[in-house]
Amino acid sequence: MKRRTMLGALSAGSGMAMLGAPRPAAAAASLSADDITAIRAIVHEYFQKRADGVTRAGRRISTATWRSHGTRAFADNLENDVPSLFDGRGLADTSHGGYAGAETSVKLTVRAATGNEVTLAVQEITSLHFAGRRPRSGPASVYRLDHTVRLTRQTSNRWELADAVVDSDGALPPLTQPRLSRTGRKRGTGATGAALGPASAVDRESVTQRTPMRLMADRYYHGDMQRYAAAWALGRNPAFPDYHGYGGDCTSFLSQIMWAGGWETVGPPGRATRSKWFYGGTVDECSYTWGAATNFHSFAITYSQRLKYQQNLYYCYDTDVIQYDWDVNNTIDHTQFVSENVYDEQSVELYMTQHDNDYHLRPLTEILADLASNGIVYKAYGMSHTVW
Repeated sequence: MKRRTMLGALSAGSGMAMLGAPRPAAAAASLSADDITAIRAIVHEYFQKRADGVTRAGRRISTATWRSHGTRAFADNLENDVPSLFDGRGLADTSHGGYAGAETSVKLTVRAATGNEVTLAVQEITSLHFAGRRPRSGPASVYRLDHTVRLTRQTSNRWELADAVVDSDGALPPLTQPRLSRTGRKRGTGATGAALGPASAVDRESVTQRTPMRLMADRYYHGDMQRYAAAWALGRNPAFPDYHGYGGDCTSFLSQIMWAGGWETVGPPGRATRSKWFYGGTVDECSYTWGAATNFHSFAITYSQRLKYQQNLYYCYDTDVIQYDWDVNNTIDHTQFVSENVYDEQSVELYMTQHDNDYHLRPLTEILADLASNGIVYKAYGMSHTVW
């Protein structure tokens, strides 16, 4: 089998390339260069403070700091967020050792501007630097969120934040967004996923059986899966259709990762058949199993048997897959990739990567603790490769 990867000529568009210094936004005719400079500083400060709130650096933040560049109504609403951000900091500290600090960049695009008001599209990229255990491949958990932000002019040289809304319908938002539904689109009912708790490495090794190693040229390239996930976690590979407007890009992204690591496509034709798995230039040319979570689950587990269930999420290894059923109705709603696992005799940590919402290397202990603290009821499936 020919080894393939999409990290070469297309890597310039990867999400990780977006972590550098943001470029100046295009200014509308009614905004001066001084306006743009002031607006950028205010917007960056706002998102940096939100990120700081879930880190140990956030201990220095008080509710009064939110009022420096916001209207009275906006600042009043923000004060309700501060305790939630601090709760998120405590949750991270307890679940995996927490975050020492945060680094945020923003990319601004002016959507509309008048003499006294401007509306922006803001792309936020935030790195939360681990204080405790960290993955081998990076020092931070990184996420991307898109926002709509509105500012009003108070005086000739003074702007204030009037509104900030997350443009997201994705799953499992970061701790910096306490007002969003913690699952994303749905809130589940039924049996709880709490039984899928952490396991020690000793427990995991005793029950996990791997297929004997075969020639890698004939099977999968797990390192290529990890590299592809890191390169495109915060971006979209233009070689594949984006499913954001079709229920979410999480499963399509997972399919891309598997394909980059050597999974052979099956088909076309037969895009509605769960035994087929292939992609095309548009969503309508892809198999249902490529971008739909439940259909992918059926293909991977039942028809191709490329994945198998693990009895505990923490029995998964790097390059494995976790899927969530928010309603506990046997319909899969969300898909994640295990980018890395770090373990010793006492504990196991899995670091997750996903699209919609986009992030890379988020600890699974934090995700599950966040769901539990918000009373989310769900079912989760851990699935491992049958051939290594």
